[in-house]
Amino acid sequence: MADDLDEPVREGPAGRNAPCPCGSGLRYRECCSGKKTIH
Repeated sequence: MADDLDEPVREGPAGRNAPCPCGSGLRYRECCSGKKTIH
């Protein structure tokens, strides 16, 4: 999991129901879809 922090975060997943790329475990739409920066 620590290796994931070194990779750049992409500009969002293919779909809103996909897991959020920030690693929170939430769906993208419930987490970072409305944010300009990903936590």
